[in-house]
Amino acid sequence: MFAKPFWSLGFRPFYLGGALFGAILIPLWLLHLTGNISISGPFSGSYWHAHEVIFGFATAIMTGFLFTAVKNWTGHPTPTGQQLAALAAIWLLARILLVIGPSAAATVVDLAYLPLMGLGIGIPIYKSRNRRNYLIVAIIGVLFLINLYFHAKAWGIIDFGPEPTLITGLNLFALLITIVAGRVVPMFINNSVPGANAGGIKWVETSVIAGMIILFLVETLRSTIPDLFDNGAISNTYMAFLIGLTLLHLIRLIKWNPHKTLANPMLWIMPLSYFWLIASVAFRAVNLFNPEIDAIISTHLLGIGAMGGMMLAMMTRSALGHTGREIKAGVIETACFVLIQIAVIARISGIFISTEFYLTVLQLSAAGWAAAFGLFVLRYWPIVTGQRV
Repeated sequence: MFAKPFWSLGFRPFYLGGALFGAILIPLWLLHLTGNISISGPFSGSYWHAHEVIFGFATAIMTGFLFTAVKNWTGHPTPTGQQLAALAAIWLLARILLVIGPSAAATVVDLAYLPLMGLGIGIPIYKSRNRRNYLIVAIIGVLFLINLYFHAKAWGIIDFGPEPTLITGLNLFALLITIVAGRVVPMFINNSVPGANAGGIKWVETSVIAGMIILFLVETLRSTIPDLFDNGAISNTYMAFLIGLTLLHLIRLIKWNPHKTLANPMLWIMPLSYFWLIASVAFRAVNLFNPEIDAIISTHLLGIGAMGGMMLAMMTRSALGHTGREIKAGVIETACFVLIQIAVIARISGIFISTEFYLTVLQLSAAGWAAAFGLFVLRYWPIVTGQRV
């Protein structure tokens, strides 16, 4: 079906497949929400939606990025050819089975994906003794455990709702974004804007990553034992920590000199997406201070604004660069970046409007998301399936 170049590097099948799935995932969820379709796999309702955002869409984009980046970081190959095609087939089969069943087959195939993907980056990282990337391999391992929890719940082995696992998965991606953004965003800005002087402060860089690891651990505890945070001293201590972490993220962002990126959409999308991550951390503190401010705001700031925006930024940039094209945003790329902003703003504004208009705002957000990733597929299909120019 696809020519040989398509299987030459991980970004090609997984950017295309992940973006295509992202474009149909949210509309499918809305159709299910309104009773127009049914999900017949092991998950149903919000459970399927929560799982597939993390382990269907986001993991595919992550695979494409890491298979491409780890090859550059280590000098050792990541899966290509038949190995890459087999892994892509496992990912795709899991997505289909989780919608139509049978449930047992869906569970087996879906759980097989992350360990195989982890080997794809773990082996070259180990061979190169690239110790600073061991944390990324560990993140893949924790993602697998979270996925295992999802399926254990679906089969009645353990008893908890989908929210803790969704939050834990999103927080892992927040940590991954924090790590990768610190490495590449200042470099991209400096390479494109003469005299930009984007950089960082060493102690801030270290503290931000450590802070996001602590946030991941505490939020996992908070989502599984919410009563623990009824204790005023614990709640206030954590709120102070979140405020401090927000300030550290802001210092980091300011040091990138984001105002110097405004003329270049390929650049401004990265600090803007990172800003949504900062806002997500800040709204966790707001929720602790005033529980009436729904925690779902933080979830969608992270999931749509930070994760969706940064993925579009990295997909467009690396797909153009690794196929020998000029890294420049055209009309379609710019439209994708704007549409994802519409999606996140519409989604969080839905929390503050009357229930009468809630579904309309939800549909606007879904349309913005689907259009952003749908346009990516249309624009980049010939790029990722064709020869390097």
